Amino acid sequence: MKIIKLKSLKLKNFKCFRDVGFFVDDNNINVYGDNGTGKTTLVDSFLWLLFNKNSNGSSDFSIKPLDKNGNPLHNVDYSVSAVFEITEDNNKYDIELSKVMREKWTKKRGETTLTFSGHETTYYKDGSPKLLKDFQKEVEKLCDEELFRMLT
Repeated sequence: MKIIKLKSLKLKNFKCFRDVGFFVDDNNINVYGDNGTGKTTLVDSFLWLLFNKNSNGSSDFSIKPLDKNGNPLHNVDYSVSAVFEITEDNNKYDIELSKVMREKWTKKRGETTLTFSGHETTYYKDGSPKLLKDFQKEVEKLCDEELFRMLT
């Protein structure tokens, strides 16, 4: 039997959170608050990290925080990382999964200004970069997406 516990969740420039970390002792966590305070954003960050989807199951959503004028914040890293404690066959170990999205800005030949050309995402396990397919395999080792959504 495999037991998976979330030990920490860190968000940087993810929706309404600029830089926040949540650390779990051996207790359960209750998250509550008024509407618009970030409860759903916590779930979205966790699901984005693991499955590239939000709490509605959509992969087409923005994670970028907005400035005071309602414009997306640019030229920063957008990231989520989580540490999990895995207990399996009387063996206990931690793994850290992280995902960092960056904007790509390029200067075309003869141009003087940079132009937004898309995003690049880097995946990490225990601080080491991973290819997307290898990262997805690590997530699958934790739990199947459909089962995970049903349980959470």
